[in-house]
Amino acid sequence: MKYKCVIPFFVDRYESEERDDEPTEQMEIEKDSIWERRDNPSDYDVMLDNVEDGDWLGIPAERFKDCFELCGQED
Repeated sequence: MKYKCVIPFFVDRYESEERDDEPTEQMEIEKDSIWERRDNPSDYDVMLDNVEDGDWLGIPAERFKDCFELCGQED
């Protein structure tokens, strides 16, 4: 399923999906960016892939609930 970011925020960027390495920089998750949710979340509560540039994002479930909405859904 695809989700739209409704509240922008910053996260640490890592080279791999494991959190063993140090973050390389900060990445902005922009308002209105579109992300597809992965079925298998790995070490994160929620894993998302940016549909435009292929970046991936692992976040806690609470941040996902606060910052994303299902594409095509309005409050």
